[in-house]
Amino acid sequence: VIRIPAAASPASGDAWRIELTGLAGGHSGVDIDRGRAAATALMGRVLAGLRDAADMRCARFESGQADNAIAESAAADVVCAPGFGLEAALAAMEADFRAEYGDTEPGLRLTARHIEARPALDGAGTDALICLLLNAPQGVIERSARLKGMPQTSCNLGVVRAGPDGIYAEACARSSSATQLDWLNRRIDSLARALGGSAERCRGNAAWEFAPESPLRSRCARAWRDISGTEPVIKISHAAAECGIFAAEIPGLDCVALGPTIENAHTTRERRNIASAIR
Repeated sequence: VIRIPAAASPASGDAWRIELTGLAGGHSGVDIDRGRAAATALMGRVLAGLRDAADMRCARFESGQADNAIAESAAADVVCAPGFGLEAALAAMEADFRAEYGDTEPGLRLTARHIEARPALDGAGTDALICLLLNAPQGVIERSARLKGMPQTSCNLGVVRAGPDGIYAEACARSSSATQLDWLNRRIDSLARALGGSAERCRGNAAWEFAPESPLRSRCARAWRDISGTEPVIKISHAAAECGIFAAEIPGLDCVALGPTIENAHTTRERRNIASAIR
């Protein structure tokens, strides 16, 4: 959890509400390596461009619903220099984003509408928000050398709120390596302190390293064959929060996670296969 103080003051110019919508979102463990865009990171790029071109100040910012969900939308209330062609600038940015994420984010939209002017974060506060959005670790940080292609360490800036009371954010750090998880948390700590704020480490994902030899996994596979008459599907997942917590507290623990088939987890399209849940 990141908290950064920021001051607000009256702002003059053209006031707009910018909305970034239509992203796929997803689970920050299961979907983090699928090339999907995070609304927090994309909107940071939008605000950075406007800050340079239009002397922009941000009045309010809101993105994401949970730290472990990839943000699928973001909204920012901004005040720009009078007469700046914001809609044309956003159209150009949308075209750039579509070129980058055309395969994974076909629904991406970047729109704006006029709103009433309101007090905005001062220049330093706006810069701090932009710096956080641009520099907070996002996506896959390291991949496993042992398990080819598998994410080993990742981070997701899932929630960001900013306004007259300051800047608040939540990030979900994951790793199967305890030392890399500590390194990732230190990166977030350092960024928050550099921006004049603080970061609090909450009890969440602990490191759960893959066990090449697991007697419990073998017994679960045999039990599944006996009960169902079918071969089990055994996968290694980057989303191992609960087992990781137990494994971190009980050295040498052999554990597995079993679950039903879930599609589009941590999005508004999430659904669970009922037959798999009964099995």
